[in-house]
Amino acid sequence: MPVAVAVRPKRARFVLDYKKDKCCNNCGYKKNTEILQFHHTKGDKYFSVGSAIGNKKNEIIKAEMDKCVLLCPNCHFLLHSHKKDLNKGFD
Repeated sequence: MPVAVAVRPKRARFVLDYKKDKCCNNCGYKKNTEILQFHHTKGDKYFSVGSAIGNKKNEIIKAEMDKCVLLCPNCHFLLHSHKKDLNKGFD
């Protein structure tokens, strides 16, 4: 088995563990934290966190996650579709 395939589940668990006990930064949703999505707010986006699970080390993934807030899929979609500022809400 290639190393990347063997390591992927551990890195996926690392990302899921990061989300555990957190909630949507906008609406507070926290029922199923595994569906929370990373939204970049600080610094340059080097890569998408989800795409890095197979080929980046945990330390590099963590550094990218630290540039993000967690959003539920609904808030993340609304943010991008309406170009809303998180600090102003979605009224």
